[in-house]
Amino acid sequence: MKDNNLLLIKECQIGDISAFEKLVNLYKKQIYLLAYQITGNHEDADDISQETFIHAYKAISKFKGESTFSTWLHRITINLSINHLKSESRQVCKTSELEILDTKLYSIVSSCMDDPSETVETNELIQQIKEAMKSLPVEEKVVFILRVNQDLSYKEMAKTLNCPIGTIMSRLNRARKRLRNKLKDYVI
Repeated sequence: MKDNNLLLIKECQIGDISAFEKLVNLYKKQIYLLAYQITGNHEDADDISQETFIHAYKAISKFKGESTFSTWLHRITINLSINHLKSESRQVCKTSELEILDTKLYSIVSSCMDDPSETVETNELIQQIKEAMKSLPVEEKVVFILRVNQDLSYKEMAKTLNCPIGTIMSRLNRARKRLRNKLKDYVI
């Protein structure tokens, strides 16, 4: 197994619940954030995070270590998030605010502004970026989030999503083109 948590995983596989609790504590913020970035809703992210760990607990005996434990958890989270969105016939994001994305976007956009009085324009740009993100197909949004927010490499994304690197690259390219097209009036 190629994992820093090899001992905890092996203990879980022989039935040590406290070892699994330690793994949950190590990964719960990361899993919640990923679920939230995909669904755009706190309640859904909470539910999906809990469901991720339930699935992981039930399947831990089958974990062979062909990928890292975090990659395995990401895959479970992404599958559950996508299934949730499809089952609810929802758009990629609900109308709720994406506070995490807001903070990141605001800091990026604000750092490019010379005049602090441009706050109204900054807020409008952030809103347009959020709307553009909502319009992305699920597969493209997931790849974009994994690359931009989770900072995963193409290889890590391919392993997490269980698809070829070329597919990852084309989905990311399409996502970027769609975002660029939606934001053409706002980007120089």
